[in-house]
Amino acid sequence: MSIILKKDVRINQIITTSVERSRALDDEARAAMLNILSHKPMSAEELTKELKKSGFERATTTVRHHLDVLKDCGLIEIVRMQEVRGAVLKYYASTIKFLGFENSFDSSKYTKAINETSLRLLKLAGSIVGKYGIAIKSADGHSCPYCSIQHGKEYVVIEIMNRALAEIVQKREFIDLMKQLNGKQKTKHN
Repeated sequence: MSIILKKDVRINQIITTSVERSRALDDEARAAMLNILSHKPMSAEELTKELKKSGFERATTTVRHHLDVLKDCGLIEIVRMQEVRGAVLKYYASTIKFLGFENSFDSSKYTKAINETSLRLLKLAGSIVGKYGIAIKSADGHSCPYCSIQHGKEYVVIEIMNRALAEIVQKREFIDLMKQLNGKQKTKHN
């Protein structure tokens, strides 16, 4: 018997989510809804119109169903309710920033940046464990349902960094950096 292919595979992404959330993202219209709702809270009716502009023709009742699925798994929240002609109008917003790219990241172009950033993140993880280790240890006892390994502490440390990244992308400084990359604002070096 001869080996036709042998390759070492390294983990190159971490996704911290549940199967329920993954299933919720299995529909392109829901993914589009998350993107739309991450920019501006909307009602089901407003979202139906916005989806149509994006090429997703859905009835408002279908959009409401999709909103329920996304809300039930924590990907969106109701952010405002108001009474309109005796009915309650709900406005929804995304709790995640969904960047839906299909294998478009060529990591070989960014090897140096990845290596430098990973060293900084390792130091940051060490700092998190050093400062919050007692609280993180309380995550013990939750076994992964797929491999029976207790990933609780690992999950907590990664989620702390993940949520910190989510905070960063909402800050004015980060938004300004992205505008610079998009050429919408002069850089300090010009």
